[in-house]
Amino acid sequence: MIAATLWCMANHPAPPLSIDQSDLEALRALVRARTTEQRLAQRARIVRRAAEGTPNRTIATELSVSPMTVLLWRTKFERDGLTGLVDEPRPGRPPTYSREALTG
Repeated sequence: MIAATLWCMANHPAPPLSIDQSDLEALRALVRARTTEQRLAQRARIVRRAAEGTPNRTIATELSVSPMTVLLWRTKFERDGLTGLVDEPRPGRPPTYSREALTG
């Protein structure tokens, strides 16, 4: 009975993110730049589509991510802005070699 009730309930789409013009330009630059890490570019795409008013499930389908991933990055951007899209420090032992040492 409960499952049937939940199935019939309306699923309201999330409201569009309100992003100022400078943040929108920064997101566009992140997506276009060749040197941007792909995970950061993907997060920028998610936030840009959310700002356009695209529903979370549609964003998830278009970008081949889960709806929870879309919700996570929307929430982090709303809370922290552009800095919320950057990876947080990971737990555990710090890396032995830096990225520059491996590529240079």
